[in-house]
Amino acid sequence: MAILADEGRSALSMRRVSSQMGISLSNLQHYFPTLGDLMAASADRVLDESLARLHDQFGPDLNAADLVALVDHLLDTHRDPQTAVVFVELWASASRPSDPGREAMQRFYDRYLALVAAQLAGDDPGRALGIVLILEGSAVLAAGIAGEGSEAQWWAVRDALVRLAT
Repeated sequence: MAILADEGRSALSMRRVSSQMGISLSNLQHYFPTLGDLMAASADRVLDESLARLHDQFGPDLNAADLVALVDHLLDTHRDPQTAVVFVELWASASRPSDPGREAMQRFYDRYLALVAAQLAGDDPGRALGIVLILEGSAVLAAGIAGEGSEAQWWAVRDALVRLAT
């Protein structure tokens, strides 16, 4: 993540990751033969850790009061500038069909959409997609691409998400 946040997707390579981790390239490739495999495992880990935090905070069953807290939690995660920059880099890269991380990002979003549909959108895939698009679009604001992102803008995003989720 640090390489992506600091230098962008073009700086990400197996050799660079192994060097930053202080391990040999062959050791890294033993566990992750390709950059796509490494990116897929990283994306899965990010989502699994996020799901574990959500489960710890909200438990397996959400009630109506928890929905607003869950929206707040997800939006706070997306407000982190470093996380936002990483996702913007990954989106740009994964938009190319030949990118090794494209499949990893597709699997990540398949899982993410299923989670949002089940927890926030009443199993409605269209509503789930709308919620995810607003959440992911908020990263553009957090990364500074669409300006600084005033508190009023963040509250407007939050209100739109709460309306979609309830």
